Amino acid sequence: MSFGATKWAIEQRGLKPGVKLLLWQLADRHNKDTRRCDPSQQGLAEDCEISRATVNRYLDKLEEANLIRRVQRADPKTKRQDRTFYLLAFDTDLEAFDADRAVSQNVTRPVSQTATRPVSQKSPKPCLKNRQSRVSDCDTNPVREPIKEPSRACARETAIKTFGESVVNAAEFWAPKVTGGGCVPSSAISIATADAMIAMKLVTGDQLRSLSVHFTHHRERAERHEQ
Repeated sequence: MSFGATKWAIEQRGLKPGVKLLLWQLADRHNKDTRRCDPSQQGLAEDCEISRATVNRYLDKLEEANLIRRVQRADPKTKRQDRTFYLLAFDTDLEAFDADRAVSQNVTRPVSQTATRPVSQKSPKPCLKNRQSRVSDCDTNPVREPIKEPSRACARETAIKTFGESVVNAAEFWAPKVTGGGCVPSSAISIATADAMIAMKLVTGDQLRSLSVHFTHHRERAERHEQ
């Protein structure tokens, strides 16, 4: 139970009583330390004394009011659907989450694969502004000369050119949650966002793997190869 979350739920205005009760029930199940909130719909229906169909209608209204977001999850091993994870506006930037989810829905698998394979060697020198040239240099150059790591601002600028500003913003939003050891639903982080986090060195591949978050970024594979 999170006292802060329940207080926040009570303070919301403009909601019908049943919808507000459901929001309070979600807040009551919110873990203030891990931000975990994934009650069963049956439990919510019983505590609110409504049907599961009504629970879903009320959840729609809470999303329309920008108070929550639902994240569908699946067990990474069995692929069976798991309980829905709920993000509350009480402690989550829902705009950043929406931007990341929009990018995730637009990123196609062929694009991700392109980022991992060598490309034509037409340019004699790799260009740091060219994503494909960096991939080719990392994957095929047998001699790896030590290079000076760019500053964080430079890394962010390069990441924006590669992934887009909305993805970088999402990466900066999720990275503290990943490194902080909180409960992060793997389906909430897109492959593009995960790649951006690794490219900016905000998280490690092992940290993402521990949360079953998928990524394709070549830098993490290259660093593991060197170890």
